[in-house]
Amino acid sequence: MNTMSTHKITREERRQTLEETLPHFHGTERYHKLTVLGDFVATDGVAFLAETGECYWLMDAIACHQGRVQGHHDLRLRDFQLWIVRRVGADAARLECWADTGEGEVAAITQEIPYSDFPLDEIKLYLEGGVLMLPGER
Repeated sequence: MNTMSTHKITREERRQTLEETLPHFHGTERYHKLTVLGDFVATDGVAFLAETGECYWLMDAIACHQGRVQGHHDLRLRDFQLWIVRRVGADAARLECWADTGEGEVAAITQEIPYSDFPLDEIKLYLEGGVLMLPGER
């Protein structure tokens, strides 16, 4: 008889774990290649986000947008990108890329994600120097 638990972690449990843990990431001990689609690497905090949040799709989405970002008229995007994922309603999300703080400007890229079980209401990621990181890891 198999006594191993088949309990699937709920969105709420993932949210709670991420909200408790992500603020404690500062710097990184190693870099992680989380997508085959892009040339960037990710920090320990982003790797934890991808695994715990079950959102490797986010790394793929950011990688897929790099061609548009690099060809964008706002040259600041070549050096620094602010990526924001916001949950929209119960089961949808919006991915945005900004050249700076995201205040008082228009997003360079916006992608509506019609279905997502992303556990957080919002997360910000920086892509700088080929490294995708949490703000606290910069």
